[in-house]
Amino acid sequence: MVPDVDSNYGGPLRARAQALAEQWVHEGKKRFLVEDPALRAHLKAVNKTESAALAAAFISPRFLNAMHANASAKGKKQLAAVFATLKYTQPLWSKL
Repeated sequence: MVPDVDSNYGGPLRARAQALAEQWVHEGKKRFLVEDPALRAHLKAVNKTESAALAAAFISPRFLNAMHANASAKGKKQLAAVFATLKYTQPLWSKL
């Protein structure tokens, strides 16, 4: 068993997952996703597409406006200033 920092972290679910993983190692069982090249290629392609979409969402004016409004509403002036700066300079650095 792999030693851990806090044996109480995760409770019974973590303990069951650890036991199952150790059983799989003992039995030599492999994850099916890694064994199927076509599925692996498909998942990599989906991951690439979704990662690009998520990155685009994080630098979008809509997201930056929402983060600025949220920080302002909470009275976090420095954070609001950061998002305001990002929002107004976004057309410049988003092309990098």
